[in-house]
Amino acid sequence: MADRAAKPRDILLAMKQLNPHSHVKARDIRNQKAKLREEELGGRTSTEALLELLMKSDNWATSWAKDPNTNRLNRLLFCNHMGIELAQNRPEILLIDATYKTNQFNMPYLHFAGVYPSNSRKGTSFSIGFCFLPSEEETTYQ
Repeated sequence: MADRAAKPRDILLAMKQLNPHSHVKARDIRNQKAKLREEELGGRTSTEALLELLMKSDNWATSWAKDPNTNRLNRLLFCNHMGIELAQNRPEILLIDATYKTNQFNMPYLHFAGVYPSNSRKGTSFSIGFCFLPSEEETTYQ
């Protein structure tokens, strides 16, 4: 259940249904999930682990930058090759949507998408790419 991002309370409920006499507490489950996550990251930040996964895949184009003072990843752009191809072939409508510090990385997050006409009245949308930025400053967007 932890691999599927289940909340500790849901895991605890499932465990209590299997064994009503269990002494496991939600805190124990949170601690175990944190331990597993730390092992999975292996000393890397979450964004560094994400970059490594993207680099191993043939489906993504990536660009990134590290902070020269901390050597930590502070910008990550990743675009799906199919999304890039669709945008190049059908550039009728391109959209950029930004969310601010609502993700686990506490970084501005951009979503690049496109829409092209189709037989339906609404058209068809597709993702082109995504970007985590270190700040909301204009120079960062440039």
